[in-house]
Amino acid sequence: MSKASRLLTDLAEPATARAVLDSLKLELDGKAAATETVRRKRRTLVNAANYAVDLGELRENPITAVRRQKPKVSNQVDPRVVANPEPARNLLTTVPSSTYYRVWQEVGDDSVKVDHGKPAPYARKSRAEAKRVARVLEHYCGFPVPVEPMLVFVGVTDLNVVATQLSVRVYREREVAALAPLSGVLTAEQVERVYGVARHRQAWIRA
Repeated sequence: MSKASRLLTDLAEPATARAVLDSLKLELDGKAAATETVRRKRRTLVNAANYAVDLGELRENPITAVRRQKPKVSNQVDPRVVANPEPARNLLTTVPSSTYYRVWQEVGDDSVKVDHGKPAPYARKSRAEAKRVARVLEHYCGFPVPVEPMLVFVGVTDLNVVATQLSVRVYREREVAALAPLSGVLTAEQVERVYGVARHRQAWIRA
């Protein structure tokens, strides 16, 4: 494989970088790849090049320097990959036991009570996981990455949140859509960097 592979430093040549980007537009059978597939491949390539920069193999990312025309996005839904409402509801029923249906829940400072039962430390664990994720992302990204703990409850009939619970966001499933209009705090380049680190398995092994 090493004999058949070109040197990483060849990407510093604009023509080579352009050729690599153009190859992302094709599937293995030579047919045009879907727009989202091209985007996903490009993100992976950009993140790999960023990692090479971190290792000192490249002076700068040659992929981001190549001008490109943004692909047109089709708004047509492919039923083969997007679930309609009925399969989506069936998928929700497969969520592990941390999701409850048609029950009363109370969210305290550190725990969650289901039907007045024994408290489960979901709130405390959510805060701990948020701190862990922020620590890893900031270590490898090199800039502050805000991570907010969140609990989303599906299908509950009654949800009570104590007044002192201010550190964990709590939502019903129908309220999650309200987060969409919120403006971001990271630049597009920073988002790409976070995405690359989050997908890197080695970053989480000792986290």
